[in-house]
Amino acid sequence: MQSMISGRAKWVTLGLVWLSLFVAYLDRVNISIAGPTMMNALHLSPATFGWLLSAFSIGYAVMQIPAGALADRFGSRNILVIALVWWSLFTGLTGLATSVAAFARDAGIVRCRRGARKRRAV
Repeated sequence: MQSMISGRAKWVTLGLVWLSLFVAYLDRVNISIAGPTMMNALHLSPATFGWLLSAFSIGYAVMQIPAGALADRFGSRNILVIALVWWSLFTGLTGLATSVAAFARDAGIVRCRRGARKRRAV
């Protein structure tokens, strides 16, 4: 069956998905670069900071199947928009974290939503 989407729309969509994944990659790289400063500001040991970095991966893992189910039910476009807004909000809150618990909460929630976006982009 021939697709109803024009060739230009497919390339624009592919470009936007790539840009989203690229920003997600930059976020992961920057958190490791900012690590020493964050450890000093929040008085974290390397082990505690390692646990916080694990919150990033846990969010991806936790949301893979639920994200696919939500996108199937409500449409991938709607879920991608909601995930982007959610991600932006909690990324900002991560910068305002003053304790380990606040950072873990914000980082974990951001990664859960990003996992939802990543699941539908693949």
